[in-house]
Amino acid sequence: MYDGINTPTHTNMQTESLFLSGPLGVTREWTGLSDAIGSLASSRAFGHPAAFKHAARLSCAGAHLVAHGSAAHHAIQTAIQYPNDINGLTLIDPDILTSLPDLHDCPSYRKNPEMNAKATALVDQGKTIEAAECVIDWWMGRSAWAKTSERLKVRFAKAMPTLVADWRNQARAPLCLLGLAAVRCPIQIITGRDAPADIRALTQVMRLALPKTSLLKIIAARGASHLTHPHIVGPALRKSIVCNDTGWQTAYQRNAA
Repeated sequence: MYDGINTPTHTNMQTESLFLSGPLGVTREWTGLSDAIGSLASSRAFGHPAAFKHAARLSCAGAHLVAHGSAAHHAIQTAIQYPNDINGLTLIDPDILTSLPDLHDCPSYRKNPEMNAKATALVDQGKTIEAAECVIDWWMGRSAWAKTSERLKVRFAKAMPTLVADWRNQARAPLCLLGLAAVRCPIQIITGRDAPADIRALTQVMRLALPKTSLLKIIAARGASHLTHPHIVGPALRKSIVCNDTGWQTAYQRNAA
């Protein structure tokens, strides 16, 4: 399932920006970033990994992939599977520790697997609300769930089985650190300076393991900085798309970005 969130006039040979939401997200969460890109690239948002990968493979002029949370795993897989079709990759708060067994014995990453295991057990028991509370408080702060609207609580709880399925898929199709180096396109990783310590440590390791990788840490941001700080993430994404698309990165367009 996907929504067209930005449909500027363009030819079939224009670069595309393809957004993939995690299970707790929705396709309209990318509207702010799509607006920042403007007419430089057509934008499409997806809520299902299969449709996202299919669109990337069929992109005529190459695609820039953007993914949040556990969706980063699918974006990385797509970049590895279709290297000639991907111009660049932007990963926001990559929740992929489950897919990196090389790191599971490291004390720096102990809290994330513990949280995942607790949330998974709660979902298996049918306690999706408690599982969602566990996840939201870990990512956004201990009192975050109490401050969440009832509408969002219902949506997050409903999405928890899908998130757990995502973690299990990561475990079944792991990405070793050496395997990450198979990503050939430039990569931009974005996270908040107040994100959970496990995620901040992971982004540092990914910066070393992945070739041509940059890391942007946003001051005062925690998780989902594309929603809390779109005025920073949007221009950073726009610049990355311009710099990584050889089809239309003229000096004029680079300056305009």
